[in-house]
Amino acid sequence: MARFYFYIFLILAGLAMSPGAGDAASENEDAAPRVERIRLGPHPSATRLLIDLSGPVDYQVKTDPANKTVTLTFPGAVLDASIRSRSYQDKNLASLRVEPSSGAPRVTLGLQAQDTVFSHFIDGKTFQVVIDLKPPGAEPAVKPAPVAAPKPAPVAAPKPVPAKAADKREPRNRKARIAGLSEEQLSGINKKDDDEKTRHGHTDYLKALKKYQAHDYPGAIERLEAFWEKHPKSKYAPEVLYLIAESRYQAAHLEANPVYDRALDAYKFALRQFPGSRFARHAQYKIAQIYNEIGYTIEAKALYEEVLRKNAADPYNQARQIDLASMLMSKGKYVEAYDAYQDVLKNAPKNIAAREAIFTIARHHYDEGNFPRALKIYEEGARRWPSQLNEQPEIHFYMGEIYFSNANYPKARSALYQLVNLAPEDPRAHRALNIIGDSYLIEKQDMKALSVFDESARRKTQSSEGRYALIRMADIGVRSPNLPVKDHLVDATAYRNPFKTYQQVAGQTEDLGTLAEITLSRGNSFLEQQSYLKALEEFKKLLPLGPDSEHYPRARERIRETLKLLVDKYSNQGGALPVLYSYSDFMGLSLGEVKDRKTLLQIGEAYQAIGLYPEALNFYERVKLKDPKGVFSDRILINLGEIHLERKDYKEVEAVARAFLKQYPASPRAPEALKILGKAYWGQKRLREAVDTFESILKRRVKDPSEVHFLLAEAHSALGQLDKAALQYKKAIGAFDPDVRTIPAYIRDSYYQLGSTYHRSGQYSEAVKALDQARKLFPEHSQKPWADYLIADSHEKQKNTRSLTRELKRMADSEEGDDLMRQAAENKLKVLDWEKNIKTRL
Repeated sequence: MARFYFYIFLILAGLAMSPGAGDAASENEDAAPRVERIRLGPHPSATRLLIDLSGPVDYQVKTDPANKTVTLTFPGAVLDASIRSRSYQDKNLASLRVEPSSGAPRVTLGLQAQDTVFSHFIDGKTFQVVIDLKPPGAEPAVKPAPVAAPKPAPVAAPKPVPAKAADKREPRNRKARIAGLSEEQLSGINKKDDDEKTRHGHTDYLKALKKYQAHDYPGAIERLEAFWEKHPKSKYAPEVLYLIAESRYQAAHLEANPVYDRALDAYKFALRQFPGSRFARHAQYKIAQIYNEIGYTIEAKALYEEVLRKNAADPYNQARQIDLASMLMSKGKYVEAYDAYQDVLKNAPKNIAAREAIFTIARHHYDEGNFPRALKIYEEGARRWPSQLNEQPEIHFYMGEIYFSNANYPKARSALYQLVNLAPEDPRAHRALNIIGDSYLIEKQDMKALSVFDESARRKTQSSEGRYALIRMADIGVRSPNLPVKDHLVDATAYRNPFKTYQQVAGQTEDLGTLAEITLSRGNSFLEQQSYLKALEEFKKLLPLGPDSEHYPRARERIRETLKLLVDKYSNQGGALPVLYSYSDFMGLSLGEVKDRKTLLQIGEAYQAIGLYPEALNFYERVKLKDPKGVFSDRILINLGEIHLERKDYKEVEAVARAFLKQYPASPRAPEALKILGKAYWGQKRLREAVDTFESILKRRVKDPSEVHFLLAEAHSALGQLDKAALQYKKAIGAFDPDVRTIPAYIRDSYYQLGSTYHRSGQYSEAVKALDQARKLFPEHSQKPWADYLIADSHEKQKNTRSLTRELKRMADSEEGDDLMRQAAENKLKVLDWEKNIKTRL
């Protein structure tokens, strides 16, 4: 009886294993049909999933409504290594799980609902399985059932033999034979084959193999290990050891908390025993996979890279590249993962998973705030695979946000408009409109911004994005209240009633984000109106939200900006104490130190103004650290000179002033340096040099020369040049702007000193006029009692007894004068009265 030779094929992770010869097994492995690709396809209403096959496969479908899954099994097929499990953000499909089981890979779909409508069919021309998922109630589900793949075209039957010819033929023996062999020879071959099978444990091998193929991994392990103990020299031994390892791996993989130690040891043992087996490459790949799964990243990476480097033709290299890239990405090594996926794409340019991973890496960089890196990857991906952006329109949103953060507003708008047009129902589309509006707002294109925010507000007025748009329209109303708005094109209610809009929106929501946005807008409105204290109060309301709130950093920056403006305002008004109060209030908010150089300088000058020189010097040092280009160096030098002047350290004053004039000879502050230099000479009694210095200032045509005239008058007075002194005092008074509210001390002194100079030079009539004017203008001046005395003395020198008596009586009766002066006046009155009595008697 004729016997037929046969081969048993075993599909193991993409390899066909056979107990027969290696060449035959390789041919059959190549002939096995493959599940090549799984992807989403177009459909107007359903979620369509396309499964590409390389040839006909009888697949089975099993539904599990309780667990919301549908499982497709492909017996005899091989799953392409590039196909990976993944999750979806889809209304019908939640996830895709692939199990590359030997001989029958499985694809399990995770559904969003238990009663999701499921239908499927196979395209006989392309060998493509088409699956449609629809929401519950869309239409009756097609009953899942195995669908037979198209059958091969029938082979033409042999032509019939003519009847006459058949009649002439002799009956032939119908018994099957092999040409060239007798029945005895054939029987001998069959007996030899039976002996061979017995010696190598063929029957035991088949029993173990059936357990494995039935996914009974514990049973398979038991039979396979028994086979290895009984037949260690069998030709099936290499396959058995690798099957033991694979069974242990699959058994561990099915556990809730997999432990792969025994599987790892089994793969390593198989490699040691049979390093030349055709399954060795698969074992190396699985060892690296296990290392990856148990967190031995360094070992897995080294093993992947070693095989990729040493054996470029290894059939598992593409899977290794994908696993290596995936592992690097899962560990947060995005730069290395990007390079690894690029290697995948060099060998498989159409690998969808690698393309998606590239964009996922860009998203990770985006989430980490590494915008330059993210944008570079996004732009490269958009250039290489523009169609991918149609499937993932959210990429336009991320690119737009990065362009916006980079202040590249035209590109930001271009990307964001792509999202709005491609996916108008995407939740990010409404946000994209508001970012577009913000970009126009920043560029001060308020009319365009108003139009965009109007469109945003109309979409969903009661949504957070809709309310944001209304707030921004109100902001534009505060900033640009006179835009040529056309009511038939734009609903301008919010624009025309900004503060009312803030109040209305606040009353319509309890959303903290929206309320915070309104508070920010109110603060900005007060800032626009230069009501800095009111603005500060609004911004402070946002600080309790905490650093994790998106509004906290914005409020913090607004407070910093407001402090800068407020300090600058007070500083220009000469208000040292308000400056220091504002600084103290800011520091009490625990928002960190002041960073602005000018603000630090102004705070230092405020401390200097009230005599707290150590604090002032500390702030000047901080300004120097933040001012490497020396923008404020000249101003700080002047301030240092004035501090030394207040301390009467005239040598230091001279050194600072000379250093300034040497470094900044053309500075507009050079007259200030000359002024403190002249004062330094004055302090050192170098009066001639002081006069020359002050006169050199007047030659520069300074804006306000009044103080210089006063200083020059003081120097002339000290030198005894009374006429020159009187002239300079008069010039000081004449050059001073009378509209200035606060009259400086040197002007008040000039009035009194002018009268005193006249008195010293014997111009008593002029002295009386000048001193009388001085005490009327500045009655609280410290020199007022002395002026009273000089007026009285001038009257006496002019022998004007009546005026002298009147002045002395006023001095004696005054409660505000000096006691000594009052007593002197009383004594003088007595003398005058005595003299009068003597003259009367004579």
